[in-house]
Amino acid sequence: MSDKKFIPELHDIGKLVDNKVKEEVKKQIGKQIKSSRVNHVFIDFDFKKFGVPQPTSPSWWGQYHHEKKEINKNINKWNLRDSLGNAPSYDNKYSLFLLVLADHLASSSSRILRLASENKVNPEKEGIVKLWDKEFYESQGKHWAAFRTKEDLKKLFEEIENCSSGEDFLNKYRECLLLTPEDKGFPLNITSLYTHCELVGKFYRVLEKHTDVKKPDGEISIEYNKINVKKIKEAEGSKKIEGKWKARMIKCWIKFPHSFVRLRDINLLSKREKLIENIVKNYPDNVIYYTSDFIFLFLTLNEDLEIIFKEFLEQGFYIEVIEILSNLGSLDSILDKKVLEARKSKNHQMLKVLNNRSTKVYKNYLMPEMPEEISPPICDICQQRRGVEQVKENIKEWICDECNSIRDKAGKFNEYADEWEKEGVKVCWFKFSIDQKKLEEWLLKAFECYIDEGINKLEEKCKDKFNEKLEKVDKVNKLKKLMDYKKGKKEIEKSIDKLNYEIKEIEDEINKKIKKIESLKKIKEESKNIRPLALQVDFNKDYKDALKEFWDEFGREDIKQPISEYDELGVFKYSPKLATEVVKRFIKISEKYFPDCISDKNCPISLSLSIANIKYPVREHWRFFEKSEKDFLNVRYQNVFEDRYIKKELDIIIKNIIDSAPTSSFLHKLLYFERRYQSDIYIAVEIFNNRENYPKIYELFSNEIKPSKFLNLYRVLGGEDIYD
Repeated sequence: MSDKKFIPELHDIGKLVDNKVKEEVKKQIGKQIKSSRVNHVFIDFDFKKFGVPQPTSPSWWGQYHHEKKEINKNINKWNLRDSLGNAPSYDNKYSLFLLVLADHLASSSSRILRLASENKVNPEKEGIVKLWDKEFYESQGKHWAAFRTKEDLKKLFEEIENCSSGEDFLNKYRECLLLTPEDKGFPLNITSLYTHCELVGKFYRVLEKHTDVKKPDGEISIEYNKINVKKIKEAEGSKKIEGKWKARMIKCWIKFPHSFVRLRDINLLSKREKLIENIVKNYPDNVIYYTSDFIFLFLTLNEDLEIIFKEFLEQGFYIEVIEILSNLGSLDSILDKKVLEARKSKNHQMLKVLNNRSTKVYKNYLMPEMPEEISPPICDICQQRRGVEQVKENIKEWICDECNSIRDKAGKFNEYADEWEKEGVKVCWFKFSIDQKKLEEWLLKAFECYIDEGINKLEEKCKDKFNEKLEKVDKVNKLKKLMDYKKGKKEIEKSIDKLNYEIKEIEDEINKKIKKIESLKKIKEESKNIRPLALQVDFNKDYKDALKEFWDEFGREDIKQPISEYDELGVFKYSPKLATEVVKRFIKISEKYFPDCISDKNCPISLSLSIANIKYPVREHWRFFEKSEKDFLNVRYQNVFEDRYIKKELDIIIKNIIDSAPTSSFLHKLLYFERRYQSDIYIAVEIFNNRENYPKIYELFSNEIKPSKFLNLYRVLGGEDIYD
């Protein structure tokens, strides 16, 4: 037993047990698992009656993380006993202490705690509800529970006893963990148990790495940052006391000043991917999630951000940083928003609370170290070092050794690019993007809408029940009128009594639903306080899966992935057919993974197309891709137009122009008017006058889509470009 490790990810394994199994076990051993409030732990489980031995590994003590009566005491006064009568060792107490902190931290950074926990209602289904894909659970056609029989339950205890690592547990039960919500109560059923367990494991190991168990005079205390505590509340704080242990959540946007002078310079993106992989490898538990240009970190006070990003800074990258510092009890991923909003609105009460908890928010930049002087010539690419003269095609360049080494790492795509350059073709570069700031905002609004949906459903059910009650009351009144007749009087009284009983049951149901509605309205009042970290983790996982599926479909010769490990960037020899395929494939993938998150300008995912001659500088394409203002689709055609489209506009344009193929002569005419007059008024009049002949084009106009917008997209996807 001493050789086995404590696996924090196992603490909620009981949430994977089917409710039918719990009922069967209750019949067998005479009592339910733990209690109705927390029915996923096995601390008072009768192993003897069930016919299996109790696990003896250190991970078994993770089942005690909900024993508030004991674990809120001084750690030296914990009165915990397993079914064999054993008390936890010092090491087991230490592990359980950190587990409780990690569990609280993972939960508090993932949802609303107080109001939602107190006022949640029973959901319509037990599976996960993703805010961006609400039918995900149904679409999988699979059951959430990993342990569906009593024999399976025996395997659960074997898992607690023999599991070798959190990673093994997450991989083995990945499918079920992703289908199971961390909390099945509405509206908390939006975060996956997989991500919750993953976060608990990460937080636990970071705390374990930076804490020690002290045992002077036979009593233990836990030391972090030279601060000793004996109670969990001492460490994380409460309403009455400030937490003594503080940590940081840090949002890092990875940027670079480099200019892509030549095509080979985009190898810098490959370099960035590898550097991110190094951070993930070296700090696996500190990295909560990451993308190609963003890393979210959980750090203790003593961990140096500059050391973590040392390689990035040496390579000339710089890091935009938002750092949130607070005690463990109040630390969450949107404290920066709360602080800024409180400052703007001059909410002194909120600022007082935040200040009392020593909450601080910093925004700064980590910059590469620069020499005091750089002797000319300066590198054309990074502008940070002295350049060395190079000549290609009679063009002089000054490139530093570092940038030159990146440029020299030529991939297979460069060979194709050389061929395209000889052909003098047009190319279309395209890039997928995910905006983390938009994602944060979207999740907050989506959660509020999710609560509204629940309230509306309950109100509709109340109306239906009320109408049902009125029908029964009407029947009672009619029966009472028949009471004057002597015949059948007793039968009528029985019918009235039965109806009155049914009316009372309906009234009770209505009252229960009204209470649920009131509870949800209380939650909605504080919906801005949702902590979306776990949702961001889940969303970004789906984003990566969506990109992978996109490229699995397009593993072909005519659409290239210039950097194999960088799924956000692609390029092809421009043709309307291929451009249409890329756009439609993006729509299809988005509708599959994010069907409830592709409607308006607030959508955090986007696709950008940039079309130009092969010799057009790649840095200009990249400059377009890096613009902060993006819609669902963004299109740039060199020297012709630049436009943005929300999903609704895109669907209507494709349906009415691209797919239905209206008479091209009329569209040519509209394009001519646009080029000559550069005004939507002339085009609008022409469309209106021809509305009977071209109703599909008029439909676009009726949907308030500017003629220039659908004509621009027609140029790209329809191939009718009068500028050629």
